[in-house]
Amino acid sequence: SSMNQGESPMAKRVDVSELTAKIESAEKEYKSKPSDAEAKDALAKAYFERAFVLTDAAQYRAALGDFRKGLKLKPDDADAKKMHDEILSIFKSLNREPPKEGEEPPPLPVQKG
Repeated sequence: SSMNQGESPMAKRVDVSELTAKIESAEKEYKSKPSDAEAKDALAKAYFERAFVLTDAAQYRAALGDFRKGLKLKPDDADAKKMHDEILSIFKSLNREPPKEGEEPPPLPVQKG
């Protein structure tokens, strides 16, 4: 599909369904109590967790989306910030435009065998 065009040729499909479920439940929790610092932190961590897995799988566009969402919640996370900036420099080195914020694709789907 055109959605995944420009994804790195090294991109591997990884099953992140558990991490996605974790994000969704952390999101519900945070929405129900947005002033709760722990709920906010848990959601940021859930995004970062999936972002690092996607980065390892060379799904840089999807990873960038997760890093951006997580860093909005937790801008002082040094590891996430570093990886976010590294992904941007990967795009630069390939002379590619990174996706705009809000236009990042979801993780590649995995065929359940």
